[in-house]
Amino acid sequence: MKPVFTAALISALLFVVGCSSESSFPTPTGKGSIRAINAIDGAPTFNFLIEEVSAGTLEYKEATSPLPFDDFEYRFNFEVVLAGEVNATRVASRVQKIDANQEYTFVLTGSIDAPNVSVWEKPERVFAEEETDFEIQVAHLAEGFPTVDVFVAFEGTAPVVGEEVATLAFGDLMPVREFEAGDYVVTVTQAGDPSVVVFQSDPVTFGARNSLLVGVFAPTGNDVDPLSIVGFTSGGGSALVTDASSSPTLRLIHSSQDIGNVDIYDDEALTSFVASDVAFRDFSDDLPIAAGDTDLRITPAGSTETILLEGTVTINEGTRNNLIVFGTGGSYNVSSYIPDRTSVETFAKVSVFNGASNFELIDLYAVEAGTGIQEETLARAAAIGTGTRSSTALIQTPGSYDFYATPFTEKTILAGPLTLDVARGDVIELILFDTVSPDMGELVQIPAP
Repeated sequence: MKPVFTAALISALLFVVGCSSESSFPTPTGKGSIRAINAIDGAPTFNFLIEEVSAGTLEYKEATSPLPFDDFEYRFNFEVVLAGEVNATRVASRVQKIDANQEYTFVLTGSIDAPNVSVWEKPERVFAEEETDFEIQVAHLAEGFPTVDVFVAFEGTAPVVGEEVATLAFGDLMPVREFEAGDYVVTVTQAGDPSVVVFQSDPVTFGARNSLLVGVFAPTGNDVDPLSIVGFTSGGGSALVTDASSSPTLRLIHSSQDIGNVDIYDDEALTSFVASDVAFRDFSDDLPIAAGDTDLRITPAGSTETILLEGTVTINEGTRNNLIVFGTGGSYNVSSYIPDRTSVETFAKVSVFNGASNFELIDLYAVEAGTGIQEETLARAAAIGTGTRSSTALIQTPGSYDFYATPFTEKTILAGPLTLDVARGDVIELILFDTVSPDMGELVQIPAP
């Protein structure tokens, strides 16, 4: 879906303070707005506070919603749970005077335990009802990437030296520029050489009377584009801007032990292969696939006489997707989901897909290697039904772990132990397969593509 940026109203955050009519508090003359952006690759979730009150949380590449505050001076704080800790630690503070009709963006860069806090300030843009333009700023927030030129132009306009809207090094923010509303292409090139295109977007609709901050970030394991570009509106919305030369991907996993090897097509005529001769327990690479609703048809390998299964998979722009074929006894299905492959420095992530038809509802345990499941052991993920993926669970402490699958709320072992060495920053994807024994399954780590 093409990104569309339109204007929106800002929701107000109200503080209720008890005071008498003879309060000594100063009288505000107006309000400014504040928000924060997390530009630390590999960071966990930060909590952004004004004084001691939360003004929002933000993961990498996220912004908090803009909030209005009276034009006083405040202390802004950032807290995060550091590696090996349970409680949040205050890692940065910044005293900032808020002026009326000004917008303030606090930007986190650098390290998690001692981040740099930059503050970008600009006048609040108030558009007249009849105006048909929008304003935009672009920020280079991709640490480790070189200086770039940025172009914003109509589709089909080649980037030319002198036509760039900004030349940006890491941490730079371009001055505000105004354009007539419409569809534009955002192009990022090597500084001084527009022939070296780093990123060129699909057409993006920029609506009238809209104020935008576009962040250029380093990609994560979830991203398919060479850069991750996100547009933030003054109303608190955001959208991913995708690269025209990149494609979403689909990874195929065969989890049906009695369906046999299969071919997978994405056309009614059964002539366009997505993958061929996929066997039970096979994992494909990340395969390019068109965005949108894709009708998939699954047949026995080497034969188009029978369609074993067909269904529609919705693929979003700029995403990686997993597709699992599962089922047994003539009842087969597919399940698709977007895997979480974003690494975080301070802990490991683990998730499991229940691809076993013999076990309708399972729990996943992760315990120190050799200790076994104890009465007080808590499941890392619980109530995972056949054909579904668990939520992402966290492992805070590095070490060697045994992973087990059990029936929901029980300690009877269905599969495991699967022993893995776990380090901070790891992203562990598991799947539960059926085996020839209807009472036992097998936990397998889904390998990196």
